[in-house]
Amino acid sequence: MLKQKVGTFSPQRLLGWVALLEGCTLILLICVAVPIKYALGYPRLVSWMGPIHGLSFLIYIWLVLTVAAEDKWKAVIMLRALVAAFIPLGGLWMARHVLRLQATDGVK
Repeated sequence: MLKQKVGTFSPQRLLGWVALLEGCTLILLICVAVPIKYALGYPRLVSWMGPIHGLSFLIYIWLVLTVAAEDKWKAVIMLRALVAAFIPLGGLWMARHVLRLQATDGVK
């Protein structure tokens, strides 16, 4: 990844923000929607949050593959980014990692 000026668009920056979105939607789904479903008997929130989280997950996977191909990531780095999506709160770790690397010179 190349160092970008603040405010410029890049697929790497988008990946960082989508990773953050994916992690936050998982937290909302697990910590808010599911307890409300079982404690208050209101399942509608899960039926809204589930697809939102699923879509953010799919976009995250697509962006990892796109950025990895564009930036010629090593297989280990791409695998780490993909595995992070399957670990609870791994998306938040990846968001922090990608956004921090955006301020430096590249993937490490």
